[in-house]
Amino acid sequence: MPGKNNYDKIAFCYDRLSRLVFGSSIRQSQICLLPFISPGNRILIVGGGSGWILEEISKLYTSGLHIVYIEVSAKMLKLAKERNIAENKVEFLNCYIEEYHTASAFDIIITAFLFDNFTEKTATENFDKLNALLSNKGKWLFTDFHITAKSSFYQRMLLKLMYSFFKRAGNVEADKLIDIDFFFLKYHYKEVFCKYYYDRFIKAVCWVKEMNC
Repeated sequence: MPGKNNYDKIAFCYDRLSRLVFGSSIRQSQICLLPFISPGNRILIVGGGSGWILEEISKLYTSGLHIVYIEVSAKMLKLAKERNIAENKVEFLNCYIEEYHTASAFDIIITAFLFDNFTEKTATENFDKLNALLSNKGKWLFTDFHITAKSSFYQRMLLKLMYSFFKRAGNVEADKLIDIDFFFLKYHYKEVFCKYYYDRFIKAVCWVKEMNC
């Protein structure tokens, strides 16, 4: 049986399901951050799902990128391996970020709709680890759902239904969103770009790591 936060059960339809509910917002919220990648960057993608983002990255840079692609779902990873990555180098790993170890820092970290899976304890541990893997002045391209006191009743109900569904389909450990901005500010990141989608229910941010800590 798949472990926590594993989408093996719905890998075959996950992308179609997201388009059915959110239209193009899920994709556009991630694509809008890709111009912050530079030639020759070393990139870490955590929880990349079916890997469509690899094709979008390769449209911008057809070679010279070194990408480490971490995905818990073996079925999602199989789909990602079939993507067109042009001449870029991609290392595919089927594991949790907690299990990944390297002595090399990254210029870019990409997490899209990852931290909504985590409890505060898991989020804290994973943020600490990813922060340590990002180089000074490195960029963290972060996309996730976004709820505030001004969010609509519809958005709150949709989020509740999503957690109910994904607990069954992906054994998701969380049942609510946590305040990720707190972690970025704690570690002295600077927000250099922010854009909202789906009536501000989805937030895309480029954070720059200002100092090593």
